[in-house]
Amino acid sequence: MLRATLVIAARNLRARSRDRSALLVAFVAPLVLAGILSTALGGSGGFEPTVAVAGDSEQAGQLAEEVLGGPDLSAVVTVLRVADARAARTAVAEEEANAAIVVPDDLGERLRAGDAVRLDVVRAADSPLAGDLAEGVASSFAARLSVAQSSVALALEEGASVAQLPQIAGAALGQPPAMELAAGDVEVVQANAASYFGPAMGVFFVFFVVALGPATLLRERREGTLARIHAAPVPTLAVLAGTALAVGAMAMASLVTLWAATTLLFDANWGHPLGVVAIFVVLVLAVSGVAGLIATAARTDEQVDGLTSIAAFVLALLGGSFGDVGGLPPPWDGLAQFTPNGWALRGFVDLSAGAAPGDILLPLVAILAFAALTLGIAAPRASRLVGR
Repeated sequence: MLRATLVIAARNLRARSRDRSALLVAFVAPLVLAGILSTALGGSGGFEPTVAVAGDSEQAGQLAEEVLGGPDLSAVVTVLRVADARAARTAVAEEEANAAIVVPDDLGERLRAGDAVRLDVVRAADSPLAGDLAEGVASSFAARLSVAQSSVALALEEGASVAQLPQIAGAALGQPPAMELAAGDVEVVQANAASYFGPAMGVFFVFFVVALGPATLLRERREGTLARIHAAPVPTLAVLAGTALAVGAMAMASLVTLWAATTLLFDANWGHPLGVVAIFVVLVLAVSGVAGLIATAARTDEQVDGLTSIAAFVLALLGGSFGDVGGLPPPWDGLAQFTPNGWALRGFVDLSAGAAPGDILLPLVAILAFAALTLGIAAPRASRLVGR
C-alpha cells in the first residue's frame, strides 16, 4: 500500500514538473499577482489620510485646528475644510478626502440649550481605516463637548457668573483627547502590503494547484490509465492517496516558494515560521476537500476547471484574498468565518502582527473543521469514482 502510494505520487509529480501551465499557476502567477497588488495598493507613504471637516462654527474650527491639527494627529492627518455636509460628501465621493466629519452649524445653540451632541461621519468604502479614525475623533470630540456642556450647567447651578462660563467651558474642552495617534503607529502596520497580499495570493492559487489532482484522475479514467493500474494489485485507496500526496506536495512547494520570494523581494513578514507552516498544512487539507467535492461533481476536465474557478473566486472574495472583507456589505462581510480563506488570512494577519503559534489555534481548528467536513463527504464518493 505504502509503496504503491509513493510510486503513484512520484509519477504524478514527474508529470506535473513537465507541465508548464501547472508550474506557471503554482509558482509564477501567485508571485506576480502578489507583487502587483502590493505595489498598486500598498504604497510606500504609510497611513496619511485626508479628513474633511464640514461647517464654519466655532466648534468646527476647534475640531479642525485643535484636535485634527493638534500635535497628536497633525503629523498623520491632513485637514480639509469644507462648507457643509453636501460638500463633505462630494469631497469623499471625488476622493479629495478619505473621510469627513460634519459639524452642525447650530451646534453652539444646541449646547446652550442642553441638547445632545451629535457629529456625523462620512466614510469612503475603500478607506475603512480612515473612516474608523474619523469616527474615533468625532466620538472623542463629542464627548469633550458633552463634558463642557455638563460643566457649564453644573457651574450655573452652583452660582457661577456668566463671565466665568467661557473659562469653565474652555477648561473642559482643554482636556486631552481620549484618542491619541502618533505618526508611526499605523505606518508600521500599513507600510508593507506584501505581508497581506503574499499570503492572500498563496491561499487563492492553492485552489488551482490542488485542482490538478481531480483533473488528473478524470483524464486517466477517460484514457484508460486507471483501468491498467487496477489490473495490477494496486488498492483504490493507494490511487487516491498517491494523487493527493502529489498535489499536496506541489501545493506546499508553491506556498513555501511564495513565502520565501515575497520575504526576499518585497520584505513581507508572514510571522512565526511554525505558525505559517501549520496554516499551510491545514489549508492544503481544506482545499483538498473542496477539490474532492468538485471531482465527484464534475464529469469532464472542462467542468473541473469551471467549478474550480467558481469556488476559488467566490471563496477568495468572501474570505478577503482581494482585500479587506470589511468593505463588503452585510451580510456578505460576515461570511469569511465560513471559508478556509478567511480563517487562513486571519491567522496570517495575526502572525504578521507578532502573534505566537499558540495564539492562532482558533483559525487552525476552524480550517481543520472545514477540512474534516469536506473530506468526509468527498472521500467515499471519490473512492467510487476511482474504483475498479
